Amino acid sequence: MGIGGGFLDPATTAMSAIIGKDFKSIGTVMSILDMGQSLGMFVGPLIAGLIMDYADLNSAFLFSGVAFCILLAAGMILTGKYRMIELRIKL
Repeated sequence: MGIGGGFLDPATTAMSAIIGKDFKSIGTVMSILDMGQSLGMFVGPLIAGLIMDYADLNSAFLFSGVAFCILLAAGMILTGKYRMIELRIKL
């Protein structure tokens, strides 16, 4: 979970800053991102607790690791357009 968060958090923060710059409202986009992360910190332990109740402790960690990998892959696929924009700006 720590490795997944280490990859996911900087990427989502950077992408939200880029999107906020496109819409000229970085503060709004960053606050929505923060709200989503706070909601995830509330809902995540509830889901993990349910998984632990109905399965076992290892299943909760396995599920969260798989969820991080899926979200990381989805983020990389969905933000490909913005990576190309950044590459053109640097060139």
